This record gives sequence, structure tokens and C-alpha cells, in this order.
Amino acid sequence: MDREFSQSSLKNYAGICLDTSHVESERLEKNTNLYNYFIKILKQYPIGCAHISAINPQGGIDPYDNEFRHDLHLYKNLKQFDYLTRYVKFLSPITALEVENPISQQLKAIKYINRHILKN
Repeated sequence: MDREFSQSSLKNYAGICLDTSHVESERLEKNTNLYNYFIKILKQYPIGCAHISAINPQGGIDPYDNEFRHDLHLYKNLKQFDYLTRYVKFLSPITALEVENPISQQLKAIKYINRHILKN
């Protein structure tokens, strides 16, 4: 969600497009005010769709932009999706996996998320 978005403008849309890894990154970076703001908005407005990426709880330097990050678009371990348990209640039926791993690995991630996170 764009930080420039005002709450009143959300009423003009079908719902929020939740990026779970960005919300989790704010929590891990101890941006408490922004994290709490995101959670408040997620509870207050409908979530139209979502996309999920992996998380590295320790963080690291992203090779693409040389920035320190927690969110990953290339996962190494399926446990990097375990953070999603915090956000299950916010996930939309329209949820996309946002990773750059090969399709075979993406299918394994989807299976893992469905079995261990969503319990389907």
C-alpha cells in the first residue's frame, strides 16, 4: 500500500492490494507506528487481493539494488513463508505468489503455504 494513500481515498476502490512481505518488513524493522497503521487499515477496509513473498527475519543486502531488506523475491527455504501465519486473516481469495524462483519451486511453495500456513 502506497504510504501517500489517505484513508478517505480507500473508499473509492474495491479493496486494498496487500503485500504481506512489506507489512512484515515494517514489523521486523521495528517501524511500530507504520506497522500499527497498516494493521489498522487492514482491519478497517476490505482486501481485494494480496501478494506474498518470502521473508528473511535477519535481513540482508538485496543484490538487485544493494539495499538492506527483509523481503525476498527469491526464496531459499520454505520456512521463509512461515511469517504468513500472522496475516492469514488478511489474505484474499485472490492471492499471488511474488517470487522469481523456477515454476517447480513456486509450486512447492504454494503447496507448503496451503498445507502449513492455510492448513488446506
